[in-house]
Amino acid sequence: MLNISNLHQIMVDYRRHFHQYPEVSYDEVNTRKYIIKELENLGLKPFTFSGKDVAVEIAGQQPGKTVIIRADMDALPVFEETGLPFASKIDGVMHACGHDGHMAILLGLIHYFKEHSDKIVGKIRFLFQHAEEDVPAGAIEVVNSGGLKDADAIFGFHLWEPLELGKIGVRSGQQWQGVINLLSLFLVMEGMGQCQMKLWTRPLLLLSL
Repeated sequence: MLNISNLHQIMVDYRRHFHQYPEVSYDEVNTRKYIIKELENLGLKPFTFSGKDVAVEIAGQQPGKTVIIRADMDALPVFEETGLPFASKIDGVMHACGHDGHMAILLGLIHYFKEHSDKIVGKIRFLFQHAEEDVPAGAIEVVNSGGLKDADAIFGFHLWEPLELGKIGVRSGQQWQGVINLLSLFLVMEGMGQCQMKLWTRPLLLLSL
């Protein structure tokens, strides 16, 4: 029987595995294989839309809407210098934007709903998207391959350090959409993701350097 303590440790282990073995956009080969293996171990049947993403569905016992929950898989071309015991084992590549945590969360949700499918009215499609960090990104490939077919809603999420532990921030519409490559590159070099642009007080000065 799955309990919160067990699920927490499962997710921690997932996150630390992904953190040690990061892969950049369009090269998420081993990440994809690992996710597929974990899903199959749960007795599920993963599939793909674009050939580069991983998806799986869990249906409830009652008919209803189809909801997608999406996480991204790719890492950044960054050298890790954290000294953590689970630091990246791949030189020059690091999960510096939290996608390791996103995958761990999505796998944790899959564990939960696999055991509690009676709580689902309709169907949940769990989607691991490739190449989020690239432009125009793997999302377009997923959409063009039918990844949103028959979906009534889609939820994305992102780890966000300024939020206090235990709190979830929610908003509708666009959030943290892509920016120009120059600004994106600079922020990554400084160890910040695109989503933290608001924390910069003088971005034009930074871009002039």
